[in-house]
Amino acid sequence: MKKIIIIFLLSLQMFAFTSCVGNKKEIQKIYLVVAMGIDLTPDKKYEVTLQVLNPSASSTQESSNSTSQSNEILIYSGIGDTFYDAVFETSKVMGKMQHFGHLKYIVLSKRVAEYSDKTFKDNIFRLEDIRLNTPLLVTKGNASEIVSARTKEGIIPTYVVDNLLERQSIIGYRPYTYLLDFVNQVNSETPYPVTGVIELVKGEDKLGSETFKLSGSAVFKKDKLIGFLNDKETRGLNFIKGRVDRGNITAYSSNLGKISLEISNSSSKIKPVLKNDSINIQIKIKTLSVLRAAPSLPDPVKDPKIMDELNDAQNKAIKDEINLALNAAQHNLKADIFGFGEKIHKSSPEKWNSIKENWDSLFENVDINISVESKIRTTGSIFKSME
Repeated sequence: MKKIIIIFLLSLQMFAFTSCVGNKKEIQKIYLVVAMGIDLTPDKKYEVTLQVLNPSASSTQESSNSTSQSNEILIYSGIGDTFYDAVFETSKVMGKMQHFGHLKYIVLSKRVAEYSDKTFKDNIFRLEDIRLNTPLLVTKGNASEIVSARTKEGIIPTYVVDNLLERQSIIGYRPYTYLLDFVNQVNSETPYPVTGVIELVKGEDKLGSETFKLSGSAVFKKDKLIGFLNDKETRGLNFIKGRVDRGNITAYSSNLGKISLEISNSSSKIKPVLKNDSINIQIKIKTLSVLRAAPSLPDPVKDPKIMDELNDAQNKAIKDEINLALNAAQHNLKADIFGFGEKIHKSSPEKWNSIKENWDSLFENVDINISVESKIRTTGSIFKSME
């Protein structure tokens, strides 16, 4: 019996060893694609740029070494009549199989995002190993420049963008849109997906090196880009959708002057009210925040009305950002990016079926009531301003 157990354990060890060797060989045969950029050439061909991890790069290289950074990643590009043709062209100069399961983001140029080709965006989802939780971005310039850019903030530029995406989604200045979110929105009752916008800007160092910046959002009608929102409009949109978890907001008070507050939490509730032929959308926002700066703050312990004044000032500042988003959507883009139509559809399917064909025109003039309830939890470590 003891001999049988020993033989079994030896066999198990040999199997584990050969399995590890086999897996190692498989990994050595592939390139991990971590970023993808998609452009449209002047003759309307697709250009795909891939950023892949270099498996031959030395892990002992210092991050401050520019040569190290250039060795950590490899850039490949290809041009084709279709998106998939362009991807295939990149493989012609790659000695290993492409693997898209580790993509950190996909970025579309403004030109390709505006191009009406339904098969193109459908083809993205048909790539082998692609994950539906891959972030989708738009750039107003060339997507190839974003994917090929190298910054001083990290050896692997894609990870710099990945960290930026996570941070900016928390403070509400950009929508965190995955491929799955985009598809679901296109197929919803209000088909207006919104994605983040990325660009390259000059850094603040004396050398003028470039760095990544997320700036506002891009608005689509189905799968075609129709316009952009700036930072304030984007955060107004995210307040309505309840997606502002953190961030700074500046408010103004006639008595207290300019005030800076740090948002620690926010929530949103959207309720459509339907009476006869009238449609009213009620938006209720609740926020918690901490006072961070006030030029002349009296002691709120002696004068409790000061806290009410601070709350009112923050209510107005948040409401102003929401109105910026509503104005941009209703009058500039004419696009229900908030999903009000979806809310009507869920609360009253019969009513929605009677108006959905004309919703785009109705949306421009729909009545919207905004209620903001702010609560400042604390004024920080001190009560009144230092004299």
